[in-house]
Amino acid sequence: MSPTLRLLASFAALMMAMGIGRFALTPQLPHLISEGQISLTAAGLVAAANYLGYLLGAVDGMFARRPAQVRGRLLAGLWLCVGLTLACYWAQDFWAHLLLRFGTGVASAWVVVTLTSLTQQLAAQSQQPRLGALVFAGPGMGICMLRVTLWLQAAGVFACLLGNGAGLALGVLLCGTPFLACMQLVMQRSRELAPQATQRNAGLLTACFAVGQLSGPLLAALSAQFSASLQPALLVAGSGLIVAGLLLRPTSAARASCADVGAPIVRR
Repeated sequence: MSPTLRLLASFAALMMAMGIGRFALTPQLPHLISEGQISLTAAGLVAAANYLGYLLGAVDGMFARRPAQVRGRLLAGLWLCVGLTLACYWAQDFWAHLLLRFGTGVASAWVVVTLTSLTQQLAAQSQQPRLGALVFAGPGMGICMLRVTLWLQAAGVFACLLGNGAGLALGVLLCGTPFLACMQLVMQRSRELAPQATQRNAGLLTACFAVGQLSGPLLAALSAQFSASLQPALLVAGSGLIVAGLLLRPTSAARASCADVGAPIVRR
């Protein structure tokens, strides 16, 4: 199989792991709450369980060194994402949903860590590093784009404060669209800094990402519990993204890289 086809297959696998294993809960929440299976506070805890599983799966994936270990986690993660998500159909209470989402968090992290490492190595070995971006469907414009991405997401979070359909739609668009691009930019930067440690870096970055996402649902649960509103949590989240964007001050090398985007590549 050609490198391009293998990378496209990895893109499909990652789309399933992230789209199903991680975010299948989101469209279910309104129905679960309306049916009385869980409350808004409990929904935050269920989401937090998913991110806790994601954190533990990422840490475990960092220590998968041998090919058999990597292959085992990849295949197990893919099958578990499908199986546990289907099992959610029969779940009827808080604890069932919490345990299932915890399991899918672990499984999706296995897929993300192993695929990120494998595909970035494959793209580099085939001398087509730009193909690695196909896995995340995001552009590779470095730290300049990353700052813009964070501020777009902050704008999306604040748009949700409008409290109407238009605000929510704008929030989903601005928060969701840059998400995978942000992942690709960070992974690409880590590969540039330590090209011989892609497996470790993928696991470490995924674990750090999970810590941040774990705090989000917990903050939302606390906000719903004590203020009967998600507005305090949204204000904190949006402000955090703005601060993160301000902290991303490009170095001289990064500014030169941004200036060279679109310049013709000279091959020797």
